[in-house]
Amino acid sequence: MASPSRRKWTAVVVAIGFANAAFGVTPPPDTAADQGATSAGGFVRRVAGDLAPLLVAPSRWQGNDWRHFAEGLALIATARVFDPRLRDAAVERPGHPSPRWYPGLRSFGHGGGLVLLGAGWIAGRAIDRPEVVATAQDGLEAAILAAGIVTPALKLTTGRARPEQGEGPGSLHPFGGDLSFPSGEVTQAFAIASVISAHTDRRWLQGAVWTIAGAVGWERMRLDAHWASDVVAGALIGASVGHWVVHRHEPAGPSEVRFDLFPLVSREGRGIVLNVAL
Repeated sequence: MASPSRRKWTAVVVAIGFANAAFGVTPPPDTAADQGATSAGGFVRRVAGDLAPLLVAPSRWQGNDWRHFAEGLALIATARVFDPRLRDAAVERPGHPSPRWYPGLRSFGHGGGLVLLGAGWIAGRAIDRPEVVATAQDGLEAAILAAGIVTPALKLTTGRARPEQGEGPGSLHPFGGDLSFPSGEVTQAFAIASVISAHTDRRWLQGAVWTIAGAVGWERMRLDAHWASDVVAGALIGASVGHWVVHRHEPAGPSEVRFDLFPLVSREGRGIVLNVAL
């Protein structure tokens, strides 16, 4: 069994992925990793193969990427300033409960979202719809990387108390067991929404998944389980990891075909040479 010290340093290393997960660059496509990914074993190998590139991606950042990173941190910091006010506005009051259907949206950031993606994978294979399979695979991978690895590592390293604990938004106990920052359910909801939105051009579907993801965040605040800055950070991580996964595994475009014409003059005569480059 790993020692507490080793677990701490492992969490720190994984948490470095927050930089890329929250505001990372678009990665180079990795179509080779998709070979055989339609099987469960192939999918596991694909996810494992993507973890290291996700964590080291900040080493390839350029000026524009650092600007996005700073903007994201500024957004989280702004939410942190208004955490107490937003908590007061969001927390469910006696006599003003959430609509009955509202808490059910939470499953999108919990097991229900994963079940939906798994069903989509099975159905896509059954009816021979590779685009549906690709969406399900990307969604599952994004959820695993974002909500299963990056966010838990940040929760452990920051050790922020939940609002319901009454310690205030500035209560941080690194490795102390408090797990408020960021929100894991919001991370997963936004990871799934990001993937589905990237795989479809249907505006109504894009709007629906983003709305559901936002509702998950609002519900977590209404239950006094998270601060607004927890929700913002989880949304940024989930959406960005989803974007990263989709672009890493997007299929390569069709090969470019180039035609070149060259004049030919020789003793035998004149003509034109057609060169086709695939």
